[in-house]
Amino acid sequence: MVIQYLRTLAKLRLQKHELKNIALMALGSMLEFYDLIIFSFMGFYLIRHIYNQQIFSHGKMLYLFSIFIIGYFARPFGMYIYNHFAIKLRIKWIQTINMLLLVCANLILAFASNNHFAWFTLSISLVILARIAQGLSGGIEMQAAFHYLSSRLKTQNINFAILGILAGYEIGQLLAILVNRLLHISFTSRQISEFGWRFSFLFGAVLTLVIYIIRCKYAENISKNREVNPTVLPAYKLFTYYPRQTLIACILSGMKGCTTFIYLVYIPFTLYQILKLAPAQISHYIMLSNLISLIFTFWLNKKINYRNLHLITAICCIALVPVAVFWVWAFTYHNFILIAIIPIAILPSMFTILVPRIISGLYPIDVRLYGVTFSYHSGFIIFAGIIPIITMVLGFLVRAIFIIPDQTILSYIGNFIYLTGLSAFALYALIASKQLINYQDMYRMQLKINKTLTHKKGII
Repeated sequence: MVIQYLRTLAKLRLQKHELKNIALMALGSMLEFYDLIIFSFMGFYLIRHIYNQQIFSHGKMLYLFSIFIIGYFARPFGMYIYNHFAIKLRIKWIQTINMLLLVCANLILAFASNNHFAWFTLSISLVILARIAQGLSGGIEMQAAFHYLSSRLKTQNINFAILGILAGYEIGQLLAILVNRLLHISFTSRQISEFGWRFSFLFGAVLTLVIYIIRCKYAENISKNREVNPTVLPAYKLFTYYPRQTLIACILSGMKGCTTFIYLVYIPFTLYQILKLAPAQISHYIMLSNLISLIFTFWLNKKINYRNLHLITAICCIALVPVAVFWVWAFTYHNFILIAIIPIAILPSMFTILVPRIISGLYPIDVRLYGVTFSYHSGFIIFAGIIPIITMVLGFLVRAIFIIPDQTILSYIGNFIYLTGLSAFALYALIASKQLINYQDMYRMQLKINKTLTHKKGII
């Protein structure tokens, strides 16, 4: 949770310049997750506008999320490009190139149009290029953040930057939910469908420019063109040096990714396209359920420690199965819609506070920052990004066996099978992680925080 991450950072007695540098890098992770979630919210308006059709079929849905996935396959190439050119270019130029990639991508998405066949072909091509640009930018941003923090923070404090980067992810997600809600309050459903969705991407372009200006003004040595430190391990090589740890971390992070995808992407799409709810009502459901999930996890977070961490995570993995059953039943029979959404909203929030703690113990101190952030993000995008394709394949297999003609029911069944299988993999990963996890230095960090609190109370 954002509040917990920020509170912990405030208790660590970091120097002001260290907190400033962590905050500046957290802006990048915030922007990346804003782009991710807002594309999820507004993507089907975009594709429907390009196809110039009011009906959004399952085939169009598959096409949309195929474009969605393409961006993430470009991330490792962004990391490679950064590591290849980092010793040749200066940080200011790298930041400028990254900013231009994101601004151009958001402008392309905002002004995508379709007047005739030539425009249709061009628009689809540009949207794909925009997603690739966002993916490359994400890879560049992640590796640049590692290099920058490794040269600006004390060695013993580098891993605390994990808290800032993860807080940035959560703030970006909350910002996208807020922008989505504000758009649906400000415009009618027809206005959103015709032009209102474009403002979310325009806001992303403006936000990118603002963050770029803030970094150039306040980040140490970025505006002075100092070269970066090229000695940091490229994040994509973690699979080479720490294969078991990275695989386990990605699977556990996949629980956060798939539940977030179901909650913020698939459920709004289903409510709008299949259950025919008004967009304003959908955004209200998402906002309300998100608020309830934040309150619940904030209360429960105080009771979580390293002794019960694995047990609570296992309970959440197991709970995903009955939650999915209730969700499928509620959406099939159009009953208890909001009540079915709330537990699905709670699970991503729970995995947000559980998974980073577990995977932090998988990596040694010297690569923990890179290991946690890379595997957390990679697991999120891999296991969330393939949901549309996997569920449709599973749905086709079920139809071939049981001859179920209803495409919607097949989609629900495919999602349930996928979530059940991933829960089983996550439980296995939890068991396997016990042989690799070491929490000793994290216990020391907790003692440091407790001593800081005791000292402050003594002064008061």
